Amino acid sequence: MLKVMTQFTPLQDRPGERAAKPGGQSIRCLSPLFLVSTLLLTACGTSPVTQDRQQGQAAGKTVNNANNNAVNSTGVEGRAAVRLSDLVASPDVATGPDATASPDVNVGSAATAGKSASLPAATSSQSAETAVKADQTLVKRFENAIARDFLDQAKKLLSIEGALPRVKLKQLFDEFSKDVDQELLTAYNYRQWELLGFLLEAETLRRSKTDLAGTLTRLTSLQPDLPTLQAGLDKELDRLGQLIGKERGGNPSHPADTVTGRQEYLDRLAETLHTLSQFRVGNINPFVLQELAINGDETVAGLFRYLPDDQTLTVGLAEVSHLPYFELPALAAFYGFPGLHTLHASAADTEVQQFFTLPGYTRGWALYITAWLGENYEVDGSLQSVRQDILYWVRFQLALAKADLMLAQGKWQSSDAWLFLADFRRYGNDRVNLALRVIESAPGLHLAIYAGYQRFQQLNGQCVENADCNLDQLHQRIVILGPLTFRLLEANLGKL
Repeated sequence: MLKVMTQFTPLQDRPGERAAKPGGQSIRCLSPLFLVSTLLLTACGTSPVTQDRQQGQAAGKTVNNANNNAVNSTGVEGRAAVRLSDLVASPDVATGPDATASPDVNVGSAATAGKSASLPAATSSQSAETAVKADQTLVKRFENAIARDFLDQAKKLLSIEGALPRVKLKQLFDEFSKDVDQELLTAYNYRQWELLGFLLEAETLRRSKTDLAGTLTRLTSLQPDLPTLQAGLDKELDRLGQLIGKERGGNPSHPADTVTGRQEYLDRLAETLHTLSQFRVGNINPFVLQELAINGDETVAGLFRYLPDDQTLTVGLAEVSHLPYFELPALAAFYGFPGLHTLHASAADTEVQQFFTLPGYTRGWALYITAWLGENYEVDGSLQSVRQDILYWVRFQLALAKADLMLAQGKWQSSDAWLFLADFRRYGNDRVNLALRVIESAPGLHLAIYAGYQRFQQLNGQCVENADCNLDQLHQRIVILGPLTFRLLEANLGKL
């Protein structure tokens, strides 16, 4: 059930603070307009992602007893008594070849071995096999417990801004890669380790001068071919244009340019989020506790900023003409359920994943599932316009990607991009100007979102063509896994 609460403090009514300046002077600092709608979505039971995480953390909870036993029996720490590279991979680990037991592993005392020699061959073999398996399980627990320690340290460093923590994070990752046998990790711990490596790689790419292709790799984890990407983008723009049909005439309605009008806009956005969550779009189950604060900022015009760390969506309210009401269903799906916030909520308590914001993946998913909603959501005839509104918004996002691509390649000037975007007549000139400024301030971002959108579409197509694949289960699995790289996603999808 989605519980909606609203709170509103106008700009002129907010308390100010005084800060002393050198020389005894003071300035008055006013906080910006703060409008908040808090959305709370609860579900009973333990979510699949929580169960997955608990399996990954189980070694850390059980290893202390095992470690004490190893120390008592050998006089040294258990980890030093085994050679990790010779051990059998755990059944719950999807990576790594099978191996044989290390000769360094103690499977029994000499006295026990003597007794076993007098037993029948089958019984002796079974006992030895059981002992080896027990030792292998113990070593897996040690490896995963050590991994948990590394990941806990990584979480602390990731929460700190600055260059020094990043240097220490790289050192930590190198130690992790050297000291821990990744083939023995649980699926959960392995994902956290690989995501940490990608974060460091992306940071290196960000600091270096790269071309458009390099930027796309950093923002998507893919290596898209630009001509193929452009051809697919043009085809998708045409396809959505045909689905939408003739553009409706008339000027779209906007909030009133008043405090009440701005609050009404946020309330209607919250109400739309509530409605979408009730219908379990695409059979996606909102299985995790979710809280989303919607903040209105009167000092920012027409921008939406989602922050997964504090589960906040900030809406720029300076210019209400940038906020047509027809966008609300698409915005609710993209930023809330079943889009961006739903995906990030799965990673709320993870060590690395909660800091993982790969726009091509997270926003690519949000755009894909919003478009899927527009094409497949069952509504009666009176609500057909809602589906068209959603697809119109999606098509405008793809138009931004097209402008992003052409500007980055130097094939268009800003005036060419403006004329192309101005063809979306339901948006006024001010909104087009704003969109163009956003594109120019973050080259490659909108194109990366489309690249992710395209990859999710391809996974959709592969699932539809496979008689053994269930599309609803595919969507649910993507949400359960949370933010990933595409390589990790496809490695963890399994048989659906």
